Amino acid sequence: MDAATTNSLVRHRSESPPATDQAAKRQKTADVEPSVSLSLEEEQASNTLAPQTIGALPGSNLPQSSYIYSNPDGQLGKLDHGDGVYHLREGDVGISQYLTQGAGQVNGIIKQRFSDFMVYEVGLDGEILHLKDITPPHDPFKVSEPKATAPGVKAEAEAADTSSAEALTPAGESPAANPVAVPAFLAVESAQDSPAATTEETPVDGDETDPVEELEEAAEEAEPDNLDLPESLRFEAAPEWPTETTRELLKLLPVDKIANLHDLFTQGRTPPKPSANDAAALTSATPGVSAEEAAMSGDVSGVAQAPEARGQGRDRGRGRNARDRGGRGGRGGRGGRNAAAGGSYGERVEDPREILSDLISDKQARTEFHATIRKLFDGTFETFAREAPGEEGSRIAIKWGMSPEVAKRKKESWERQKRQKEGKEAGNGMPQFIHFTLHKSNRDTADAMQSLARSLKVESKNLTTCGTKDKRGVTVQRVCLQRRRMRVMDVWKAVTGVSSGRKTMKQACEERADYGIRIGDIEYSDKYLELGMLKGNHFVITLRNVQAESTEMIDKVMESMKTRGFINYYGMQRFGTASIASHTVGLALLQGKWAAACELLLASRPGEHPDTAEARRIWSETRDAQKVVNLMPRRNVAERSLLEYWARPSSRVEDAFNAILNIPRNLRLLYVHSYQSYVWNVIASERIKMDPYKVIVGDLVLAEEKNLESPDAAPASYRGNPDRSWTTASSVKVKVLTADDLDKYTLADIVLPLPGFDIKYPEGPLFDKYKEIMAADGLDPSKMRRDQREYSLSGSYRKIVHVPGHLSWKHMRYNDPDIALSQSDEDKLLGLDPPPTDEEAKEGNFAALQVRLTLGTSSYATMALRQGDHQSLNLVVQPKSDDPGIGGPGT
Repeated sequence: MDAATTNSLVRHRSESPPATDQAAKRQKTADVEPSVSLSLEEEQASNTLAPQTIGALPGSNLPQSSYIYSNPDGQLGKLDHGDGVYHLREGDVGISQYLTQGAGQVNGIIKQRFSDFMVYEVGLDGEILHLKDITPPHDPFKVSEPKATAPGVKAEAEAADTSSAEALTPAGESPAANPVAVPAFLAVESAQDSPAATTEETPVDGDETDPVEELEEAAEEAEPDNLDLPESLRFEAAPEWPTETTRELLKLLPVDKIANLHDLFTQGRTPPKPSANDAAALTSATPGVSAEEAAMSGDVSGVAQAPEARGQGRDRGRGRNARDRGGRGGRGGRGGRNAAAGGSYGERVEDPREILSDLISDKQARTEFHATIRKLFDGTFETFAREAPGEEGSRIAIKWGMSPEVAKRKKESWERQKRQKEGKEAGNGMPQFIHFTLHKSNRDTADAMQSLARSLKVESKNLTTCGTKDKRGVTVQRVCLQRRRMRVMDVWKAVTGVSSGRKTMKQACEERADYGIRIGDIEYSDKYLELGMLKGNHFVITLRNVQAESTEMIDKVMESMKTRGFINYYGMQRFGTASIASHTVGLALLQGKWAAACELLLASRPGEHPDTAEARRIWSETRDAQKVVNLMPRRNVAERSLLEYWARPSSRVEDAFNAILNIPRNLRLLYVHSYQSYVWNVIASERIKMDPYKVIVGDLVLAEEKNLESPDAAPASYRGNPDRSWTTASSVKVKVLTADDLDKYTLADIVLPLPGFDIKYPEGPLFDKYKEIMAADGLDPSKMRRDQREYSLSGSYRKIVHVPGHLSWKHMRYNDPDIALSQSDEDKLLGLDPPPTDEEAKEGNFAALQVRLTLGTSSYATMALRQGDHQSLNLVVQPKSDDPGIGGPGT
């Protein structure tokens, strides 16, 4: 990425573009920060020059504040390790302090094998989650179960019996498995329910004069106010179409189309019966189309009307231009009246009359067109985009909106269908969800969810977890699937590869899972799982080739951590290990610089897998999304999401905003939360520098003890679960310490806020640090609302020191550098790679330290291990290249 692109990220706008009327209204609140969608060139032009070093080398694309507050050695953004790749350092993301400095040091290698770093979810009940059963699940709702031919393995013959009445296809393979789509008319409010519809004029002081007659008499006496309009547009004024409406329409439509629209208005919502001349009118409006073809397709120009007829010939029951499905006719059926025009709820095209605008190539202009029609007619007319094949841009069709009565009937019909479906499910006693345990190796959570969604043929939003787990390691967590019509056996077969024929049931039970993803312990449930519904995580971490003064000194370090805790920094996983960090992308999103965010996500990153590097190279050379999308591995979720959006026929590469919206929501939020975490880390270091031992005036503490360990994204992802009560920033009360409070609290009581609009900042010099750091990045900590709601960060509180809930450790010896020193749940069930016994671990040339600790959610084990009282743990990540799961294809 060139310096100009990066400069657009790290500096202030020199001149802000004017906000829209809607944004201006929102800015009446003092904490609203407007965001304006700019092209990459406009983003570059809106910034002053940054230091010349920024962007000059790979990996130097970091926020401007990093060069001020996280660069004590002046090496930020410079190549190191001699491999041509910039490696993000702890200091680059604000991790620089220890509770106390000491002379001793413990060195070791972490994550040499994935099983050296294992994470187990701790449920709300305090139980540590383990994978216990990987065999085919028992289905309590099936009439009979297949007989097992071997212990724990169900009969192969039963697996192949797809004709069973109880066997159901995973969602996506059958139309019946799809949920009832929410039609657009649910958003239409009945005019009868509107207060304006029931308002009546009340006579005052006995005045019986009809106000309507008074208005009509006044209008007759007044001089016409439309003399400045073309003669064909001097319509008779009406309450629903005042003269000002015509003036506004002249900004959007040519004179003849405004006249056609007024004709459509005067005809009324119900189309007139067709005449013999209508087909001829259609023919003249569409060159090269016969009257019969025009009547079949329902394609109209101006206010032409198609006959009310059933579909004809091969297009029977299909929609306009033989593309839209017929209403009741469905897949090519008859479709009933006006079937030729289609009958989908989204485009209520049973009335073929419409007015088409001229070709509009600018997306912003189309958006303003839609908004203006809504404003002028308030639901009387509705607008729809119409593609223009072979031309850049699209036209906008204006049609009569659905009447309130029809909208109400269709809404009641849809809700009745939904109740019937839910009643049928409830009658079968089938719970709404399926829960299973996910055991993953070297896969991040978002990537694993995408892989599961593809296997199950569902959207990734139908899968939820209680938290995000590390990529480099073996992790175990619970997953919730919105069941639709799937059974537990369907889920097991789809994920293990049995249903696709990739594996037999026997192989699925006796071999390691493909692609590092294994599921088990599958069951039905009525409960919905979402972010934050866990108590913490239990870690089993093995440090290899440990070098220290003595085992006694290591014990002293661990005892200190056990009692005093550690600085609760966000770990390196939060910011990614690539040369372009996650918080840099998050900063671009918070600045509203969508094009720059896309450039960062797709920029070349030295040291990546060859197939990913090749896809990035071709993209930088061609900018051809259709060519690159299938080259980008599926494991690159964000990059592939951008390319998939741009590869659509109607999309343009310049549309960065909507391309970013194609990235899964949780992943988009991860980027902005990553920037919050970066600011928190820098502030935590600044606070420890002030005093690492005791509280000071201006510090924040909780007014009453609450659990702060729900993830930052929790309120944003909340989906209405009645069993979940979120601890949000607004529900947490904090107290600012005064001189009289200093002897009542310790460092472990202090909380620091993540930037947001719903938190209180500490007072004094620490708040000044918030403002200085974020001002360097073009942000204001007091203005964290955005036009895009999901980027409006409410903020939260996090304790500056965390004390482990459990901490134990043991010393080990070994000879083989590649031997497994711990065993994952999957390997334990399969009988693979058993660890050495306690007796075997007493002898060897190399020393190891195995640590078991339990931390609250959002606390990082690597941050616990890097520091202690008077000593520090110097850890080096050194993965073993042939570890199981590495190098597997991304799915």
